[in-house]
Amino acid sequence: GLRGLTRIAAAELRTDQIRVNAVCLERPVSGESISPEQAADLVLRLCSPSAAQVTGQVIYPDGSLAMC
Repeated sequence: GLRGLTRIAAAELRTDQIRVNAVCLERPVSGESISPEQAADLVLRLCSPSAAQVTGQVIYPDGSLAMC
């Protein structure tokens, strides 16, 4: 699924210094939804140098209801 695809792509592209992450905005369990602005801020943070070590992750911004 998505988790496997994200991890494989991250591993294959790591040598080219390309990071791959997924942000899933909808979950079957009810949780706190985030605004489009908050989602954009999360993606920008993942693209920033401060997140250089974050790769191969599937992120569910749902108020910590989905713990993987």
